[in-house]
Amino acid sequence: MPIPWMIASVLVVAAALGVTLTGVVMVDTHKSSHRYTNAMNNNTKSTRLLKRRTGGRIKNRINQVAMRLFRDLSRSKARRRRYGNNHALVPLLLGKVDPIIPNDDDLDDLSMETFTLEELASYRGEKDPEDKNGDMQSILYLSIKGRVYDVSAGSKFYGPGSNYHAFVGTDASRAFATGCLNFLDTTNCLTSNLDGITDKQKKELDRWLELYELHDKYHLVGRLVQNDPVNELLAADDEEEIVANSKDEKLTDQ
Repeated sequence: MPIPWMIASVLVVAAALGVTLTGVVMVDTHKSSHRYTNAMNNNTKSTRLLKRRTGGRIKNRINQVAMRLFRDLSRSKARRRRYGNNHALVPLLLGKVDPIIPNDDDLDDLSMETFTLEELASYRGEKDPEDKNGDMQSILYLSIKGRVYDVSAGSKFYGPGSNYHAFVGTDASRAFATGCLNFLDTTNCLTSNLDGITDKQKKELDRWLELYELHDKYHLVGRLVQNDPVNELLAADDEEEIVANSKDEKLTDQ
């Protein structure tokens, strides 16, 4: 092959290789850029998620502090009104005094109304299709440690759409004890189950109980039961009747 053609062939091959290498470099650069962009996006998402979580925790903490502050202000007023204690506020805020715990003997009163959780859920101040006259729309009941209180007078705090509406119509003793504000969690937050709580949390729960017990506008209206006593009595009567009928049938057969 003549030398000029050899040179030309070499130049053509070199040019082809140059294009190929350039393409490879460009593709590799594009992939690296894409990976970098994805990494930055993922980092941004992680940062946003972290900010949301951190912001959520800070917001919850602020809400907890605010709730406890207003609670202890109310407890201080109640102690001054009921017991003439004009210097209760600072010790209450510092947690230096024990909460006043009500005696549960009043719950044994036969005239005390009883509520199941299902029945209590009807007293959330919300429209009920079965409530034709709308009589229950203004009634707000909540339960703490099995004691049911009427908090209708505090509708701006407990009514539909308010900050504490989640506490209404249920027994959220665990949330009161732990300070949990995850109102969608009915297993570890909005529940009456107190398994595993600490002594400190038990005392915190009693502070909230004192608030409702001594408040001049909230009133004890009943107690929480697992099953409706009336239904239990009817069920017992039905069972006795079934047993009696069974005995009569046996005697007849004999």
